[in-house]
Amino acid sequence: MAYIIAITGGIGSGKSTVAHTFAKLGIPLVDTDIIARQVVKPNSFAFRLMVEKFGLSILRSNGSLDRINLKKRIFKVPSDRIWMESLLHPVILKKSQDRIFSINSPSYIIWIVPLLIENRSYLFRANRVLLVDTDYQSQIQRAMKRDNMKYEEVKKIILVQSSRQNRLSFADDIIDNSGYPQDIRDQVIRLHLYYLKLAKKFQITLSSTYL
Repeated sequence: MAYIIAITGGIGSGKSTVAHTFAKLGIPLVDTDIIARQVVKPNSFAFRLMVEKFGLSILRSNGSLDRINLKKRIFKVPSDRIWMESLLHPVILKKSQDRIFSINSPSYIIWIVPLLIENRSYLFRANRVLLVDTDYQSQIQRAMKRDNMKYEEVKKIILVQSSRQNRLSFADDIIDNSGYPQDIRDQVIRLHLYYLKLAKKFQITLSSTYL
């Protein structure tokens, strides 16, 4: 069993950038966003239920899910967002846990969970929480550029997500992503060395438990 570091942060905070910096150091990643895409592939159980509820307007011309359009829609209607989360989160959690346990890592695993704080069932599965933190305006600009969303649309998502202060209160470690790319690498390397030590202690404790 590997030591699990859960990476979280608000929309546009740069979670993927940080996670892939760890990956370049040889650390395995388990990304709940990738798993979420797999869960809603055309003709999957979740896909069929979503089309039944929201109609064909949530699909692209090729029949796949239009995730950006769907995101905009569910953040306008809270009950739709709650319905979606109730449908998808248990499946995503199960599949991500299966993937984590299938990885034979001698050190630690990075688990990317955007809604870690909002969904406590994820929170309690991690050994440590790493928050990717950035300022409000950077979040807005990055999300607008990445997802082709309007200012007000991104703002609505930020307001629904856990507050910056609340995330900080749950974080064991913090990476400040409001500066330059080199700053991220320096912070990741520092934490990487620290996590290797924690993972080694964890494995020793785990081994002694089963002796």
